[in-house]
Amino acid sequence: EHIPGAIHSTMLWDERFHRVVGAALTPPSADEKAEEEEREKLRAGHEQPSSKARLETFHPPPRGSGTRWQAAKDDAATAWWDCPEEVSERLTRARHEGTHCLHVEVRNQRYEVNLQSMTQRNLQTGKVRRLRAI
Repeated sequence: EHIPGAIHSTMLWDERFHRVVGAALTPPSADEKAEEEEREKLRAGHEQPSSKARLETFHPPPRGSGTRWQAAKDDAATAWWDCPEEVSERLTRARHEGTHCLHVEVRNQRYEVNLQSMTQRNLQTGKVRRLRAI
């Protein structure tokens, strides 16, 4: 099925995509079910997190983790711009935390980044570009 805005060829190279698909196709273990139930309770605001839940739900990558993010220079994605290091670190951390959408600023331009569709949208011009993590 085609998902508007999704670039399927890019998704096939994304490690996170393979983890998500693998998780969706693999039945959860009893421990995983219990952890998910605890996270759901936390989302609903019913109880305080246990120390185990805090440790399992937040694992930011170390600074300078080596993941470099790039934005396509053109619609064909034949050339790429490197994102600044601090933006790359922020995007890596957001992806690791499961965040799907965030705003960043690069050279006085504000962008909405969608980590599900791997795109960035310039909030002033509306121009959408592909993103990749290498």
